[in-house]
Amino acid sequence: MSAAKPEARSPTQDPLVRKVAEVLEGVCRKCDFAFAEALCPRSDGHCLVQTPATFCSNDDCKRFHQASSEFVFPLQIGIPGRVWKHKNIAWHGDVSTLPSTIYLRSELAHQAKLKGCVAIPIQVRDTSTFYVALFYSSKILDQRDIAEKALETCRGLL
Repeated sequence: MSAAKPEARSPTQDPLVRKVAEVLEGVCRKCDFAFAEALCPRSDGHCLVQTPATFCSNDDCKRFHQASSEFVFPLQIGIPGRVWKHKNIAWHGDVSTLPSTIYLRSELAHQAKLKGCVAIPIQVRDTSTFYVALFYSSKILDQRDIAEKALETCRGLL
């Protein structure tokens, strides 16, 4: 497995999505996360879908992102769906060992060597635009402190 240059991917010209991609990259670099993705409600409002805003630090993360691209998360389903419903931060020490009823992509996370996950709701000020940002570590997260640090870093970059 070769190490790839970290890349923030935002192939869109949408300035808001570009800003979200910059925030994902900034939080990843400051908090040592390997991968980040931003999901938003689909146009019909029934589920969350991937946006072009991601950050991949290696090839395993790129494969995880590609394999995840068609996943959708209805309200209350999976970590993103629960964060969307409750508008609260969520944190899991090791998503690769969670049952698929809790974390739908646990096998993909295991294959990509992704462990800890922090999910943060982002409501764009003065708009109805909403995202769930998910940050993944290649290490088990054993302290909630990293979730708080990710949240504070995210706020500082918005």
